[in-house]
Amino acid sequence: MKNKKKIAMTLSAGILAIALTGCSYYSGYDSIINKKGSGTFSITSGLDKASFNGLVEAEVITKKEAKAAMNSMDKMKYDGKTIYYATKSTKFSSPSKLEAILTDEEAFAAAFPSSEDTDISEDGGTVFTYVHVSNNTFYGYPNIGEDNNETLKEMEEEMDLTIYTDFSFTFPTKVKQTNGTVSEDGKTVTWKTELVYSGEALYATTASEAAPKVTTNITKGKIYTKPVTLTTKSGTGTMYINGDLVKSGDVIKKDGKKTLIIMNQCQSQTKIKFTVDTTAPVISGASNNKTYSKNVKLTFKDATSGIKSVTVNGKKLSASQIKNGYTISKNGSYKVVAADKGGLKKTVSFKIKK
Repeated sequence: MKNKKKIAMTLSAGILAIALTGCSYYSGYDSIINKKGSGTFSITSGLDKASFNGLVEAEVITKKEAKAAMNSMDKMKYDGKTIYYATKSTKFSSPSKLEAILTDEEAFAAAFPSSEDTDISEDGGTVFTYVHVSNNTFYGYPNIGEDNNETLKEMEEEMDLTIYTDFSFTFPTKVKQTNGTVSEDGKTVTWKTELVYSGEALYATTASEAAPKVTTNITKGKIYTKPVTLTTKSGTGTMYINGDLVKSGDVIKKDGKKTLIIMNQCQSQTKIKFTVDTTAPVISGASNNKTYSKNVKLTFKDATSGIKSVTVNGKKLSASQIKNGYTISKNGSYKVVAADKGGLKKTVSFKIKK
């Protein structure tokens, strides 16, 4: 076989298509970037001895080929197992080129050996569904699972093997924020299998970032009395309202208290609390233009922003009277105006004639 180190790439792809009990498959994706934004991306593929034995039993390779492949490959201990592996490296000239390798099928396939030596490049697939790279920041969502929603356990049970997948990123300076594990020199972050398959974003930065500076039309603490269209000039932030993903141009219609969170690539957050209240207060106990022959007890409610003030014939009620209700017993004409904290008003006019 030509170039035995490329055998690992071929066999690692082949094993995924064959159910081999008790086998282990390792894949590692390592990026090194310098201050200029260029660097090296490496793919490492490896199998344990049980995998080679299984491939021999499945007649994918012969015993001689398996022995030759293992002898030609490097070895490492991972999770107590000996993994035979080979690595292929690809240089990139800019962060955007690395982004393409990680997210574009053709660019990713090109990082593998050519189709003359293996059919991996024909299988498609990428490492990440979304990624942002600079010489001081990495942020990405791993492309894991057939439908991008399989758990690690489900994949291992489906393919009947143990999967190990690591991703690492090395910066030119020390890392300040990350959800991965930082090396002793502080420049390399590694994300292990469990986190890679967790569905969470992987992130790291060498910048000491405060909350991202974003320009938005939402004002902190404001009560909006009409549906509001969300707009922002932050091109790199991800936005959530009460936990739901939103985007610029979305119209916020539903009444209620809202928390807008704008998250940058490093998980730094800007948090803005606001309220949408398009409904006027409710005055109960009397109807507009009606005459009553008995005492009238009024109650006031505004479920969203709350009652700010109530006046009866221009006289302001106390907080206690608003909370507990207000009884009118004298004959006469009355105009009651309730205003909520957003400025919406409800007016009820009536008479009492006993």
